[in-house]
Amino acid sequence: MNISSRALLAVLSALSLTGIAFASDLVFRGPRGSYSDEAASQYVSRAHLDTTIALTTITEIAQSVGEGRAQFGLLPFENSTGGFVGETHKLLLASQDPGWRVIGDVTVPISNNLLVKPGTRGSDLRKIVSHPEALKECANWLKTKFPQLAEESMSSTAAAAEAVSKGDGTIAAIASSAAARVYGLQILFSNIQDNQHNATNFVVIQTARRDFPEQNPTRLIVRLDVKKGDDALGRLVEELKHLSFASVRISSVFTYVRIRSSQFS
Repeated sequence: MNISSRALLAVLSALSLTGIAFASDLVFRGPRGSYSDEAASQYVSRAHLDTTIALTTITEIAQSVGEGRAQFGLLPFENSTGGFVGETHKLLLASQDPGWRVIGDVTVPISNNLLVKPGTRGSDLRKIVSHPEALKECANWLKTKFPQLAEESMSSTAAAAEAVSKGDGTIAAIASSAAARVYGLQILFSNIQDNQHNATNFVVIQTARRDFPEQNPTRLIVRLDVKKGDDALGRLVEELKHLSFASVRISSVFTYVRIRSSQFS
């Protein structure tokens, strides 16, 4: 692969074109009260969109945007504790054109809380429920504080909070403070995640063939289809360095770069 700095600069500069302004909905993986809901609300406010619509799966979100039923979608991309989100990763690696493009991102700090029905005490608990990732993020805390309690995985932290709201007061959920408000729960313990700097990054996708609405992109996702032993990745990173990009993370699948210079502002 022969990469020209001038050609690459032209491609990257195209990302900074002013996009047309239009009102739209953004679809995200529900239910309400999840971290995805929080990220969706942040982006809607930032991009001046109309509303958010909760869907069931990551793939459903991507299909809705690709088929033009929604103009924007929010896909969980990476967690600082759990790494890449497998379903999103698979979509990005698909060989066929999905009909959408990544046009932005949102990062949400993860503050896990132990939620219970109002009046429930720690001694009343018999089980703790949450999304597998949240259980993993709080593994050491749970082992220290409630080593005797059973743990059960659920489809989302918000679904876990809803289950507690409908339960008999003997189960607790690991979820956000927003979920506590949505489902009328009490925070028994706050910020119980083992990594106090934990965060989840979401990518925003948009229907293809539209102008990019964000004028100052700060992230570039690159996919290279090369044979084993090809040094294309190393040459790409070197070219990006010449353009004043700083590599944030490099793996066998993705290269992340962040813009340092002001050339795209």
